[in-house]
Parts: sequence; C-alpha cells; structure tokens
Amino acid sequence: MSKFPTPQPETSTRPGTSAPKPRGLRWWWQRLMTGVTVLAAGILVIVLLGIAQRVGWISSGASSVEPLSTSAAQDTFTCPMHPQIRQPGPGRCPI
Repeated sequence: MSKFPTPQPETSTRPGTSAPKPRGLRWWWQRLMTGVTVLAAGILVIVLLGIAQRVGWISSGASSVEPLSTSAAQDTFTCPMHPQIRQPGPGRCPI
C-alpha cells in the first residue's frame, strides 16, 4: 500500500445521494459562460467610453488652446499634437 492517496477526479455530490457524480458538460458550460460574460461586459465598457469620448460627451478638461502671440491681429492657434494645424481662433483640432 502507498503512503500517498491516489488523486480522485473532481466530483460534486448531489443532496440526498451518497455517490459522488463527476462534473458534467453543463457545469463546465456555466463556468465558461460566466467568464465570457464578464469579459464581454468589460469590452463593452471600453468601447462605450471610446465612443463617448469621440462624440464629445467626455472631454479632457483642457479644451482651450493658448495663442502663440498676444497681438489680436496676429493670433494663431495650433493643436499641441499637430503643430502644422493653424487656426484663426480656438477650437477642436480637425484631425
């Protein structure tokens, strides 16, 4: 006889029965669908946040662009990410 017990397959017992029943396909399917549902909910939240930011519902808070010069006749506004874009007044970057 061995010192170590032999490993038994994972089983679940039903109330009122004495014999353990192996976990079936339905148990595994429920566990898989729980994980897939959580993953899908996370992806949906990320996509909705991206759409909200793209549409303009969410902003970074720093929407005003500082002018390059103080002269009112020569005010030119640029996008900090795209310095080649020059506009006569403040606003959103067209890119």
